[in-house]
Amino acid sequence: MKRRIIATLAALCLFLSLAPVQSAEAASDVCFIARNDSLMELSSAAYFRGSTLYVPYSVFEYFQIYKSYYSKTSTATLYTASKQIYFDLESGNSYDNNGVYYSSSAIFLGSQVYVSVDFVCMQFGLTWSYIPGTGSGDICRIKNGGAILSDDQFLSAASSLMAERYDAYTSGSTTAGTTGPSGS
Repeated sequence: MKRRIIATLAALCLFLSLAPVQSAEAASDVCFIARNDSLMELSSAAYFRGSTLYVPYSVFEYFQIYKSYYSKTSTATLYTASKQIYFDLESGNSYDNNGVYYSSSAIFLGSQVYVSVDFVCMQFGLTWSYIPGTGSGDICRIKNGGAILSDDQFLSAASSLMAERYDAYTSGSTTAGTTGPSGS
């Protein structure tokens, strides 16, 4: 009897480990990026891989975190005057200017380098939030303390611009709405 219970529990654990995890990823097929109170174009959309949310590493330039890419070594770098994070795209390793290695990796999507928003924000003192949308996509919002609106207020203010850009994006239009109080 004890063996049967253990076998049943083991089978249940195996089943649960193989079942798909419901995450924010399933909420929408499009994830906008916002920096403080500014909504970016969908040409710079966030992307889920597994349970990790990735953003183009260029979005951090807004926060004076600069980028470089060395094709010879397949290494991307995010840096400020006091901190550097290196991403080896071939090995999947990342490390800082002190030689400390991390488990976060960068990926290529198209011709852009994408990095984990959580990892980069943690390393450079930023915060971020995931805001489920209302039908026109969700938002990955990165903040440095310069944001005025709460997440709910930001979603409300950006919803019409999101709908406009979402419609243009899904219809294949190249005019993705560049006006509006929260556009960038």
